[in-house]
Formats: sequence, structure tokens, C-alpha cells
Amino acid sequence: MEIQLESQEQHAVRSYGPHSITIGSETIQNSCVICKEFIHKEWPIQSITALTTDDLAPLIQSKPEVIILGHDSNHWPSPAIASYLSTQKIGLECMSIGAACRTFNILLGEKRAVALGIILTASKDK
Repeated sequence: MEIQLESQEQHAVRSYGPHSITIGSETIQNSCVICKEFIHKEWPIQSITALTTDDLAPLIQSKPEVIILGHDSNHWPSPAIASYLSTQKIGLECMSIGAACRTFNILLGEKRAVALGIILTASKDK
């Protein structure tokens, strides 16, 4: 059995924080969507509670088995979001940004169909 300490996937998350996420050598400082096929760098989501089914379009585009939402609050998306994804046969997991990034990297490394939505808060320095 071969064990690798780092994911060799192109879009694996290298580092994260409350105001930024790094994929490869690129740092993104706003909410974004990441999957194996692409990175959507301008996801206009500021709060998980404001998430609508229309906002899921970039996450669903890659036809994932599961969507992981990473955020820094104790809130959850509306039940309509989970219900909508259930009709699409897509699982939903919500967790902290760090846990979401680590879980995404593991599933990506296993060649699973996964999409990651990261909801970043605006930096106070901006």
C-alpha cells in the first residue's frame, strides 16, 4: 500500500484561514467553489444562512456525489437546500473551513466526485 503525505491533485487545498484559502500557489480571498475540474473564484456568498438553491449552480456543475460547505459560523443552510440536493441525489455536509478543506482533500485523493464551497468572511484589513 502506497501512502502519500500530500494530495497530488491539482486543486487540493494547500492552506486555509478565516479570510483566505490557497490552492496550489494561488491564494483566494473570497468565497469560492472548488472541484476536480475547475475553481470558481468569485462565488458571491457571504453567509450560509443566505444560501439559495440558485447559488448551488457552480457546485452542482461538476455532478458531485457530495457537496461540502465550509464556513465559520454555527449556522446551517435552510432545509430547502438539503431537500433540493436530496432530489438531485447529492449529499450535503456542512463544517468548519478547516474540516471542510481536509475532508475535500481526502475525497479528492480517493478520486471521489466532490465539490467544495468555501464561505469566507471579509477581512477587517480590506
